[in-house]
Amino acid sequence: SVVGVFWGSFAQRQPQDNAANFQQLFNWYAEGKLKPLVSQVYPLEKTADAINALGQRKAVGKVVVRVR
Repeated sequence: SVVGVFWGSFAQRQPQDNAANFQQLFNWYAEGKLKPLVSQVYPLEKTADAINALGQRKAVGKVVVRVR
């Protein structure tokens, strides 16, 4: 299960733990244990469309803006 936290506060108060958590997440991703759902990929020039999709709650999963 995934449980949310007040991430900004946690990252400020416990930066080493936060870094360790990110490292674990990156390891799980590399091992194929995490497969984030990416619903849409937008080119940089369509960033406004990506933000609108989020604001209108049309996104399912992650929305990615490709900068290159």
